[in-house]
Amino acid sequence: MLQSMQNSNWSANDNKIIQMLTTQLGLTQIQKSIIVTQLQKIKSAEKVIDCFMKQNKDFQELQEIIQQEITNQMKVQNQNNRQKGQWNQYELIKLKNKLSKSMKSIEESDCLFQYIQQNYDQEILNKILYYEFKTVKEFLQQIQRVGEISRPNSQIQFNENQQIKKKQGYSICQENKQIQDLFLEFYSLNNRNNKQIEKQLIQLYNSLENQQQNSQIYDFKICPQLEYEELLNLCNLVKQHFSYYPRPVQLLSVIELYNHDDKQGRLSEIYTGEGKTLIVAMLAILLCKKRKLNVDIVTSSPVLAIRDAKELASFYESFSISVAHNISEPNTEQNEGMLPCYKSQVIYGDPHSFQADILRHQYQELGTMGNRKQGYIIVDEVDSMLIDGNRNKTLLSSPIPGMLDLTKVLRLIWDEICKVEPNLSTDNKVMIVDGDNNYYSMDLVEYVEQTLEKQIKDALENQIPNFRLDYIKFMKKRWIESAIQAKFLFHEKQHYLIDNNKVRIIDYLNTGVVQKENTQWQNGLHQFIQFKHNLSISSLRISTNFMSNISFFKSYKNQLLGLTGTLGSSVTQNLLAKKYNIDFVFIPPYKKRILREEPGIAVFGENEWFEEIYKAVSYQIEKKRAVLIINKTINDVEKIQAYLTNFNFKSTTYVDNSQEIQKEIGPNTIIIAT
Repeated sequence: MLQSMQNSNWSANDNKIIQMLTTQLGLTQIQKSIIVTQLQKIKSAEKVIDCFMKQNKDFQELQEIIQQEITNQMKVQNQNNRQKGQWNQYELIKLKNKLSKSMKSIEESDCLFQYIQQNYDQEILNKILYYEFKTVKEFLQQIQRVGEISRPNSQIQFNENQQIKKKQGYSICQENKQIQDLFLEFYSLNNRNNKQIEKQLIQLYNSLENQQQNSQIYDFKICPQLEYEELLNLCNLVKQHFSYYPRPVQLLSVIELYNHDDKQGRLSEIYTGEGKTLIVAMLAILLCKKRKLNVDIVTSSPVLAIRDAKELASFYESFSISVAHNISEPNTEQNEGMLPCYKSQVIYGDPHSFQADILRHQYQELGTMGNRKQGYIIVDEVDSMLIDGNRNKTLLSSPIPGMLDLTKVLRLIWDEICKVEPNLSTDNKVMIVDGDNNYYSMDLVEYVEQTLEKQIKDALENQIPNFRLDYIKFMKKRWIESAIQAKFLFHEKQHYLIDNNKVRIIDYLNTGVVQKENTQWQNGLHQFIQFKHNLSISSLRISTNFMSNISFFKSYKNQLLGLTGTLGSSVTQNLLAKKYNIDFVFIPPYKKRILREEPGIAVFGENEWFEEIYKAVSYQIEKKRAVLIINKTINDVEKIQAYLTNFNFKSTTYVDNSQEIQKEIGPNTIIIAT
């Protein structure tokens, strides 16, 4: 039995826990007596519990761990006795209990507790116990105030630097622990470790804490190897521009992407909210300065490309790097000659803008990109472009003389489909009655083909050249299929948007983004949508060149780098690795995620759906939180907004990348978006 093991430094609950842990070891009576005697010498119950956690039911190992802890405790106690005199144990226990209640974690309170013992005397301790604090920062501010009140004015100036160093010491302790934890998790995610980078980051952040404000600026060396001084320089210039240093996880992400294998590219999984915009910018700077290569940065939307290029211009300028975007204004005709943006080392854009400029430069020989050499590509949001949008492509098309005549053929097709619509069955069969009152059915495509041949022969044969008739014969089936799509399958505010009497395509299957006005469907589909809404008809265009997302990204070979919030399943990763010749790195989050996923709710009808949305919105608004409702279509956005308006909920809709939300997003803000 261990009834005699009662340490006055431990709480009653601590005593019970330690006694239970000792019993579970299965020791002999003599071994128990030895352990009890040793444990009485350790004042921290947490330290005792740590000792039990570090061993595996091995008596000898446990003894060595306990003895080491006793030695460490005596060193600290002797140091405190020499420097400050004997501490009041009762006040220490009070402080420890207060720290445990105020701090977020046991580790944080324990680290702060040791820091206080090593750096402050009993007089300040007695006063600080009367103050309230909730964070480490608040505590350090409070203890500094108390220290200034306790000292004569002549001592205040003398000790100011010492106080700064004490704070820095605690901050460095916390930063080092964060970096060590970061690399432990990195190892578990990637099954590899890099002690050299870990030591480099610890040294780097210790230097950042201790250095003077006017730190020396180092030049970048033109070589693949990253130098410590160059990373220090990068961090200092980030601090000068943004008023904060990059976090260890951001710097780790940059280093891992920069140090990719020379024979293949690399994609990195980085959680949303880790600051990918800054990571991309720092990586681009290192590639430009160290490897002397141009960098193309591909974003998921033109709005992001324009924003980042403008907002980060001064940051790049501090490294003497030029930056621009290649997003052109709608309906802008591309003339011959180099675009000014291609004089820059770093260019932001979306896949379509880069692909269109490559096609104009290489195939139309307009000299769009000048003599700018292709270097690295950094892809932001890899999943939306390399996975979801892998089938997307950019086509260059132009109006051909005589194509206007073909809109007459499209009109015949459209009118015929509208005419037979009342006689259509659900499977697109036309119900026909012949001269003998016999009923039979015919496939809609086949029926319109036959009718079209007669109409062309009767009405248009003399108006259209023979070579154009051959083209009509070749295309008529595709046109009829496009007309059926436009009539029955494509819907406004789902597949397209009518904006200023123009048809704007919606990327319905992937991102929900509303495309620019100069983007058109092929094979007459765009013209049939215009017929459907009685809009002016644009002439048919023939595609002369095209480039797919796959061929665009693969053109960068082993210089393809990317970031995303999720790299998907192992099947998806294997597909990407094989298709693009890349490997992967998984970056741990800076802080533990506090995201909580609620179970889904399935309902039978639209009314129940609205009711559930209302309940969810009301619950979050009561908690003073912002709400984002994401929908498949613009129609859904408008319906939900109208429904919530009945309950006096004011909301903002977001359905187009060209929109800007003017007001600040705060508590009780409701955004309904596609």
